[in-house]
Amino acid sequence: MLTSHARPLQAGRNSTVKGDRGVQVAFYLVKGAHQFQHQQGEIAMTNGISEQEYNRDFRKEFEKTMAEIAASQKEGRAEMKEIRAAQKKTDEQLEKTDRYLKETARQLGAYQKTFNTQWGRLTEALVEGRLVDVLKGWGIEVEFTRPGLEQHYVREDGARVNKEFDILAVNGSEMVVVEVKTTMKHRDVTHFLSAMRDIEKFYPDWAYKRVYGAIAYIKCDAAAEVQAEKKGLFVIRAVGEGAIITNNRDFKPRSFTGPATEVTHLRAVPGL
Repeated sequence: MLTSHARPLQAGRNSTVKGDRGVQVAFYLVKGAHQFQHQQGEIAMTNGISEQEYNRDFRKEFEKTMAEIAASQKEGRAEMKEIRAAQKKTDEQLEKTDRYLKETARQLGAYQKTFNTQWGRLTEALVEGRLVDVLKGWGIEVEFTRPGLEQHYVREDGARVNKEFDILAVNGSEMVVVEVKTTMKHRDVTHFLSAMRDIEKFYPDWAYKRVYGAIAYIKCDAAAEVQAEKKGLFVIRAVGEGAIITNNRDFKPRSFTGPATEVTHLRAVPGL
């Protein structure tokens, strides 16, 4: 005989639930199922359903629900495993990227150090006397050389134009402005020519004297060297601890200031 107190599924009131979330969920489901079974048992008695039949159907439904929960848990664990694997892969990639960036920074630092060293050595060599010798070979008697300082002028629109010239070689009536490059390229020549066209604005005291331009380099593009000479610039190449002017012997340097733009009195001095 079916009674309202039949409890084929037991969940003790004082049971201690430990473990993962799934165990806790199962506990409360069993507890709820027990309460539901108790209520449905009373309804079953009024409908003439046997205790055995009722318990069988209820267990099937309950086992189906628990199976679905177990499957959901399994799927969740699989997804978490995938997430952890993806996170690990991301962390490894970030670590790899970090190592690459550090190595790139180290190499750039080394290149910058090499560049500064080469540029500095060439500039120092020219200032210390090599420039005096090579220009003397073209009839320019240099009285002193010095590193160029940053100069500026103000345009009509009020904008300030700044330019730092690397080396100045000076005598009483002439000045040679030298741009120093580790590798001379076409754009370097173009930029230097642009600055030299405004040389009177940078050095207004030299507006009525002769100012020549020169580019000194360690390496260069062949086209840049040809361009520089064609535009009237002295071309100075570093050779070992010294330097030479590579212009053709019939080269005519351009004066960017003074009474004439073409200089005819300067020629390469034989034997120098």
